[in-house]
Amino acid sequence: MQSDDEYDQRMTDKYLDQLKDDKLIIENDPDLMSLQFMRSLNPCQLKLIFCKNIIPTLSRSTIKELDITYCKVQSLEQYQLENLEFLKLQCYKIDGVECTQILWNIVQFPKLKQLSLFGFIDVDVTPLSQKALSITKLSLNYCELKNVEKLKTLVNMKELNIAYNQYVDISALREMSQLLALDLSFCSLESIETLRSLVNLRDLKLRCNQVDITPLQYLSELVRIDLNSCGICYISVLQYLPNLEEVDIANNSIVYIQPLQELNSIVELDARFNPYQTVSFSDSLSSAPQIYSIQLYVYKYSPISIIFHSPSVMACS
Repeated sequence: MQSDDEYDQRMTDKYLDQLKDDKLIIENDPDLMSLQFMRSLNPCQLKLIFCKNIIPTLSRSTIKELDITYCKVQSLEQYQLENLEFLKLQCYKIDGVECTQILWNIVQFPKLKQLSLFGFIDVDVTPLSQKALSITKLSLNYCELKNVEKLKTLVNMKELNIAYNQYVDISALREMSQLLALDLSFCSLESIETLRSLVNLRDLKLRCNQVDITPLQYLSELVRIDLNSCGICYISVLQYLPNLEEVDIANNSIVYIQPLQELNSIVELDARFNPYQTVSFSDSLSSAPQIYSIQLYVYKYSPISIIFHSPSVMACS
C-alpha cells in the first residue's frame, strides 16, 4: 500500500504536464482521492469534473478560481483557500440542508468576489449576507429560489443570474439599482414591472418569459437585450433604448420590424422565426448602416443569415 508521500508524488507527476498557463483541469479521475498534491503544482485555476471520490483536503493553495462540476461535495470546511476569488459549484443529489451548510463554508473564504451555484435545491441564501460588501457577481441556476429578498444585502453586486428558477418572486430587485447585468431567463415570470427601477442595467436576458415588455422603456442604458421566445408581437418599446448594440428578438410573433430603424447603435441583430408581413428590411434598417451581423428568416422555411462586412444593409426578401 502506497504512502501519502508516494501518492502525492504520483499525482504530481501525472498532472504536471497538464498544467498550462496556471490552469489545471482534472476530469473523471478514479485515482483522485485527495488534493494535497496540489501544493506542489499551485495552479491559479482549477477545474474538477466528475471526480466523485474527491476528499476535500486542499490547503496552502494559490488557487484564485475553482470550478467543481458534478463532484460529490458534502462540505468545503477543509478547504483553506485564502486567495480564492471565483467559485463555481455544480452539484447533484444534495438537499437543502447540505446546500446551506456548504454555503456557510463558502462565505468563510476571505477574498471571494464571484460565486456560481448550480442545482443547490432549496438553498437558504442567508449566509451570503456575510459577504455583503465583497460579492460582485452571483449566479444561482436551478436552485428553486422562491424570492430574492435576502440578496438585497449584497450592495456591491453588479451581475446577477437567477435563470431557471421558475415562478421566482423578483419584487425585491427594485432595490438593487446597482445591477449592471441581470439574467432572468426561463423563470416563468408574469411581470417585469419591478425592473423599471434598475436604471443602470446594461445587459438584460428575459428569454422564455411571456411578459409585457413595456417597462423596458425606462432602461435607457441597456446595451444588450435578449427577448428570445417571449411571445411578443410589438417591439416599439425598443426605440426608447438608444444604446442598444445587441438585440435578440427571435422566436416571437413580431410582424413589423420598423421600430428598429430608430436605433443607430445596433451592431448585432437576431430576428429569426417571426411572421413578418410584407416589409423591406433594407428600408427598415437603412438608418442603421453600422449593423455587422443580422440573422433572420423572412419565410418560415427560408433561412437567411447575413454578415455585413461593409457599412451597408443588404436587402432581404
